[in-house]
Amino acid sequence: MDIISIIQEAGLTSLNIIWKMAYIILPMMVIFEILFTTGLLDKIAEKMKFITNWYELPKKAIFPLVPGVLIGLAIGSGILLNYKSKNIVNKRQMSIVTSIVSMFHAIIEDTLIFVVIGASFFWIFGVRLLIVIFLIKALLLIAKGIPKLDFFR
Repeated sequence: MDIISIIQEAGLTSLNIIWKMAYIILPMMVIFEILFTTGLLDKIAEKMKFITNWYELPKKAIFPLVPGVLIGLAIGSGILLNYKSKNIVNKRQMSIVTSIVSMFHAIIEDTLIFVVIGASFFWIFGVRLLIVIFLIKALLLIAKGIPKLDFFR
């Protein structure tokens, strides 16, 4: 295979991947903006505020959490950065959301991959969920008790 063919194949493959990412990310960002401007985001956040209250986050922080946890880091991070630019979350809250999403991202996809190869859904999902819930809460409590050790500044 000559160098021109390699460059051509790499270029076409890259464009295909970019198209696929845009196909997923752009509609989600449009949906986010619609939910944000129509006030529907507030209604969704109100129903799920028990999650954000547990982690001392604003209600609207649920929106970057859910896609980040269910789909993956890129989507959750994109929405979170949008929130930061609109001053919906502060630096501390952004750190908490990032910590949760980084430990619990793509939970559906990851779990299903392991289930397909024979692992137990309960053990993969349940144990990971419990670890995230209590580890982040423990870090929050530790950070409150030792102000200079605030992981979420």
